[in-house]
Amino acid sequence: MFYRNARAATVGALVLAVLGAAALLAGCGGDGGGNGGGNNPAMIQNAAFQITWPGRSRAPVEHNLSSALSVMVTLKGADANGQDVTVAIDRDTSKVSGYTATYQVGRPIRASVSSLSATFFGAAAEQGAAVGTATAAISATGSNLVLASIVVQGAIKSVGVISPGTLTVGTQNRQFQFTSLDGGGNTVAVSAGSAIWTVVTGGSFLTLTKDGIATAVANGTATVTATVDGISSPAANIVVSSTGLAGAYRLVPIPVTNLGGIDFNINASNEVVGSTVDASFNTHAFAWTQASGVTQLKSFLVSPDRTGAHTLNDAGQIIGSVITSQTGPVMQQPVIWPSSGAVPVVAKRISGSGTLNTGQTGLLGINNAGAMVGNTQIGFGENTYATYWSSPDATPVILAQGSAPGAVAWAINAGGLIVGALQSTDPPFTQEHACAWTSSSAQPALLKELPGTARSTALGVNPSGQTVGIDYLASSIHAVLWNSTSADPIDLGLFDNIGLYTGFAWINDTGAVVWTSPTGPAIYTPAGSIKQLSGMVDTSGNGYTLLGASGINASGTILAVAKNPGGSTILVVLIPTP
Repeated sequence: MFYRNARAATVGALVLAVLGAAALLAGCGGDGGGNGGGNNPAMIQNAAFQITWPGRSRAPVEHNLSSALSVMVTLKGADANGQDVTVAIDRDTSKVSGYTATYQVGRPIRASVSSLSATFFGAAAEQGAAVGTATAAISATGSNLVLASIVVQGAIKSVGVISPGTLTVGTQNRQFQFTSLDGGGNTVAVSAGSAIWTVVTGGSFLTLTKDGIATAVANGTATVTATVDGISSPAANIVVSSTGLAGAYRLVPIPVTNLGGIDFNINASNEVVGSTVDASFNTHAFAWTQASGVTQLKSFLVSPDRTGAHTLNDAGQIIGSVITSQTGPVMQQPVIWPSSGAVPVVAKRISGSGTLNTGQTGLLGINNAGAMVGNTQIGFGENTYATYWSSPDATPVILAQGSAPGAVAWAINAGGLIVGALQSTDPPFTQEHACAWTSSSAQPALLKELPGTARSTALGVNPSGQTVGIDYLASSIHAVLWNSTSADPIDLGLFDNIGLYTGFAWINDTGAVVWTSPTGPAIYTPAGSIKQLSGMVDTSGNGYTLLGASGINASGTILAVAKNPGGSTILVVLIPTP
């Protein structure tokens, strides 16, 4: 007859691993009668025991998992010949939370076995440092084995936090490090996930995950501890400062108010274009340079003057629109200003696109050679088609869009790479997915999205083909960067599409990206750091509050929206300081 008896015992001294109780299937073996000695000892079949592994701070990614990732259990004199029986066990590294598992001995053992020992290792396959040992007495009652009197000794006797130096607000998150020593002061090498981190004081200055990933929040001093195998380090002081960020930019205000729309941009010469809106809700396109001030862009209409500037290239060519309602249906004319002082030229359109009631044409992107992209709507309320112009006076070409019911092209680089979005559903203006055309004659290729993305769009591309855009997840919106059209997206962080002037993300020639996060304008640099622009301006920014990012050029000069000391919302240029 066979039966099971399970009891649990807790190993409290070694926090990282709790050796469990016997859950042993006992039965008749050997001489079948319980003779515990001689050449025919009583044997127990299918013996098993439990180990309770404690929670860790992280799952294995780059390193071995924990202070106890494996164990070698030895049953003393347990086989039929009186030799030791050993069982090697690896922790399930996919489980970060604590869990209890039952392990089979895998061979018959003597009913007379009286003790076991266990050695825990800091790496899988019984490798790495021995981080603890355990012993336990085993007694037999009839055909049951009961595990009891467990004694555990952890190898780690002291833990220390390695000073990270001063943390700077706005810089990339920092991984904290720790030391773990045995009683002789020797290092016991364990994985990063072995430590559980805690902010003791100063949580308003520093946030810290249990993994030890720190984010500097504000000037001040915090204290933190690391705990390994139940041994906590002394509280370590962590200094947080914004020194080194303030003064990174000089603020130059642009004297225009009543900003209209979200279409503002800056070129390599620090020339800025945008639009204002008057009391009658008419928009007026303008250009600005620090040397020349504000220039109102011309219209070919006498009255009313309703113009809008979208973007410009480094040659100073500006694209946008002129709108009139003098007679007949409202008409939006896609136009190019050869320069800020020139009369605009109307771009050619696809037949059937011209007025509000018969569809519209929009110019959205222009490269330094004058090639342009945008969208064309043939009929009012219908899907739009991604459109390409080889030059300001060229006949437009509809880009391929496969089976997609609609598409839009937002930007084109010097090599002719075009980025935008394909519409995945009909009717229009619902779901879209970021895409790229390697040339005006190529088929579109969808860009990869962050897990859980419902829709996405690509908004800008630099000469190297790096592309910036937005991924709309179920409950959040993220700015993303693709280093190539086949690359996985880099999550730059939350994107704010609720506040004013926050509809885009921009990328420059070096791969720097600016966008508006929920806490204000942010910048990503090719080195991988993400910073909030607020607090990075020298004394020229005193009294100004940065609200959003609106562009960045090749030299790193940033166009932003700000509230000035008088409370008005204006554009500002943030020029990097030497």
